[in-house]
Amino acid sequence: MYDSIKRVTRRSLLASLFLLTSQPLAADTDVSIAQILAMGRAEHNAGQARTTVATKTRERLSRQTRLNFDLRIESALGDTGLGTRDTFAPLSRPWELSANTRVEIDEATIAWRKRSTHLTLGKQSVAWGVLDGLQVTDRLNPTRLREGVFTETRPERISRWGLRLRLRKAGFDWDAVIQPDTTVSQLPLQGDTFEPRAARLRGGLPFETGNVTVTFDQPATTTAGLRMSRRNGDQDWSLLVIRGPEYEPIFSLDASGVTARYPTRMLLGATWQKTLGNQVIRAEVAAVPNQPVNLGTELGIAVERSRWIGGVGMDWDLPAGWFVNIQLAIDQIDGRDLARPRRDEILTTRIRRAFDNDQWLLQAELIGNLGDGDGTFRPSLSWQVNDALRVSWGADIIWGEPNGLFGQFDDNDRVWLRAIMSL
Repeated sequence: MYDSIKRVTRRSLLASLFLLTSQPLAADTDVSIAQILAMGRAEHNAGQARTTVATKTRERLSRQTRLNFDLRIESALGDTGLGTRDTFAPLSRPWELSANTRVEIDEATIAWRKRSTHLTLGKQSVAWGVLDGLQVTDRLNPTRLREGVFTETRPERISRWGLRLRLRKAGFDWDAVIQPDTTVSQLPLQGDTFEPRAARLRGGLPFETGNVTVTFDQPATTTAGLRMSRRNGDQDWSLLVIRGPEYEPIFSLDASGVTARYPTRMLLGATWQKTLGNQVIRAEVAAVPNQPVNLGTELGIAVERSRWIGGVGMDWDLPAGWFVNIQLAIDQIDGRDLARPRRDEILTTRIRRAFDNDQWLLQAELIGNLGDGDGTFRPSLSWQVNDALRVSWGADIIWGEPNGLFGQFDDNDRVWLRAIMSL
């Protein structure tokens, strides 16, 4: 493991030089280098080593126009993985510098603004939900699932090429998005640490069947969304509709192997949040009348069913600087004999406190599926060494049955170290 870490670090430094010298640094360009090292149970290979070098450029072209360009380069060990490339549309697909090193555009936009009208063209991501890390209505952009929920930021949205128009009309805020880019959620590669093992995430196909060839069938549907929102005093609400490819693949099976497909679905949703002193209450609900889902009784067969997702959450700012967030989401789909359970109940609890003038940050997160009885506990401690360097230590402790949403990774308990340096 130590030799592998040295190799990935050496590759990353060389790639960093390539990135820094190939992109002219303007006055409004920020550069950051992030290194994560994780060590799991030796016999189960839950280790990880990945370096990310990212640049963020902000350039004002005129009084009303701004250019944004964010680029990243990543290098990782093969068994921890950088995730699939075939799930990206050709124009968005990361470029491979080597088998384990990639360059990807995170954002490339031209933004124009006049009064309350905002127009953004280019590669961008859009967040429409109000819950923290639970995706109920926040389903416009795909996400990175190469490490499941075991990431620093959740969800990790993937940007796509498109157009976004925001304006205020008739007392409402309108947000319209069109994304011809057909990129879908990034998945772990076969053999990666967090490759799905539960049959519910494999279209009913048992993990014990061994390696099979998986082909990703790129969707041909443009994603479009419209959101109407309004603020009334201390509360906000919104209504939205999204039509585009489903990001949770369904699987078909034939003699040549397994094909992951992404049929078109429509989502109707609403969000609401209200501030009550030192508390914030949040709620979301979504309906998908044509949710594609695999049958559990017939491998490779998919049907459409009605799906309902709802979630509530509350934030508390407590005395002595403590912050607490509790959320509950329910995901229910009609029908029987499906590859996934009819109902999931996800409970999340987060607690956070800063010490010593925000130099130290103690956090802990508990995520559980009440239906399966599985979950994960994720404590961490961060130290802001100086303005340029932050170091974090933490652990991912996982439990549950092999076919559970979290229990499938029961053998992947690990401790990790992350360092982020800003230049």
